[in-house]
Amino acid sequence: MKVVLVDYGVKKGIVDELVARDAEVIVLPAHASAEQIKSHEPSGILLSNGPGDPSILTHAHRTIRELDGCPIFGICLGHQLLAHAFGGSTYKLKFGHRGSNHPVLDKQTGRVAITTQNHGFAVDTESLPDDFEVTHTNLNDGTVEGMRHRDRGILGTVPSRGESRAARLEIHVRQVHEADGGMQMKKVLVIGSGPIVIGQSAEFDYSGAQACRALREEGMEIVLVNSNPATIQTDSEMADRIYIEPLTADVLESIIEKEKPDGLLATVGGQTGLNLAMQLHKNGVLERHGVSFMGTDADAIETAESRERFNALMRELGIPILPGEVVKDFESAKAFAERIGYPVIARPSFTLGGTGGGTAKDEGQLKDILELGFGLSATGEVLVEKSGIGWGEFEYEVIRDADGNSAIICNMENFDPMGIHTGESIVAAPVQTLSDRDNQMLRDAAIRIVDAIGVKGSCNVQFALNQETGEYTVIEVNPRLSRSSALASKATGYPIARVATKIALGMKLHEIKNAITGTSAAFEPALDYVVVKMPRWPFDKF
Repeated sequence: MKVVLVDYGVKKGIVDELVARDAEVIVLPAHASAEQIKSHEPSGILLSNGPGDPSILTHAHRTIRELDGCPIFGICLGHQLLAHAFGGSTYKLKFGHRGSNHPVLDKQTGRVAITTQNHGFAVDTESLPDDFEVTHTNLNDGTVEGMRHRDRGILGTVPSRGESRAARLEIHVRQVHEADGGMQMKKVLVIGSGPIVIGQSAEFDYSGAQACRALREEGMEIVLVNSNPATIQTDSEMADRIYIEPLTADVLESIIEKEKPDGLLATVGGQTGLNLAMQLHKNGVLERHGVSFMGTDADAIETAESRERFNALMRELGIPILPGEVVKDFESAKAFAERIGYPVIARPSFTLGGTGGGTAKDEGQLKDILELGFGLSATGEVLVEKSGIGWGEFEYEVIRDADGNSAIICNMENFDPMGIHTGESIVAAPVQTLSDRDNQMLRDAAIRIVDAIGVKGSCNVQFALNQETGEYTVIEVNPRLSRSSALASKATGYPIARVATKIALGMKLHEIKNAITGTSAAFEPALDYVVVKMPRWPFDKF
């Protein structure tokens, strides 16, 4: 493929993208004539981005009109020059489109891409001739972001990646408030996290309160169950009915029988809420009473929480994991540890904050850890794996809607290396020591993992990285709102619990409005400051 690129101020990244796709690229100056361009017999012509007012580049308008018989693609300024060449016009934007997080709707597919932009003019929709149609619009201000000729191979688009590796977010059209089974939601049961314990504190009250507010905004009737009255979410204005009762499967079933909710929101109550919801699902309670599992469903939760299923999925995706084996008895664990070599780490399934797990340097320590781990694991299984102690630990907070579209809300770096649980570690947001290449590697892996699991809402993905060798592994995934979610939400100002709850109702990211700015929630926060979390142990509460 041979491409003639007319250079009005092209970014090197655009040339690199073409070359990476095996294109032969011939770059000609902005003043090149139509004859000069066509003399190279190109497969296509690219009109590049560039600065300035497109209306005054009349020589370019004439040249473009004379380029018949060859596909033409215009980017940014090139897109605006196409409009002028065929009888349209442009106007100056009041502030321009600068930087990242510009959501652009593809009108033909219903998808949305989050783009980076840097331009000050826009095509006037009304000025376009009848043989042109608008294909893309900016969701923030409705301006033209893309157009095409109805009969000829002529395309124009504003968004350009240029030198950056901007994130892309694709979203499909979906009916608001429609659950997977097609049932309209009216009443929702929310499970709280229970008492404040080590590893599960006020962060989940924060998430649960946000969720209740989000449900109320959408007109839902809210039934809240929590055993802890000393919370914000149990205030009378948070829910229509509040049950301060023991958080057990039997109690929840009796409440479901009485209240008859349409859906269950299980991902805002920490590990307690998640485990109870899974117990209700496995016992057939939800199916018997016609209650939908809202947001991330039971199968996705099982995949993320079961060490065996999760590791099998990672191997299928080709994402590195530490050498490990899921065991259900000490002899199997001992045999694996002797084969792989100490130290090893033991990680029970379906537990909170590393409870029941630990690092074993010898057989005696392994036996002590497993005695506790087997008892605490909801499935009686423990993952024993080679320890990555000393590696750097990094977290990515991902939001994903029900149509399979993801965005990274925040990345975080643990000051303490592997071996200190992230909940007890000093954590900085955004990451401080990753190269752009490593950051992109981990963010791409996080999105692939969350897509494969099928998360619908918020998810925290944790990685270990050897920064000397570049080797990385995925540690685990939390398919729910976590302590890290609360930190990410406060660090970025992005209301993760609110957005995740509305996704659980079936809304699309770009339909959810930012309560502060009024713009779409389909964006990725960019921090120009650093937030640091310091662990604190209030011994007066335990």
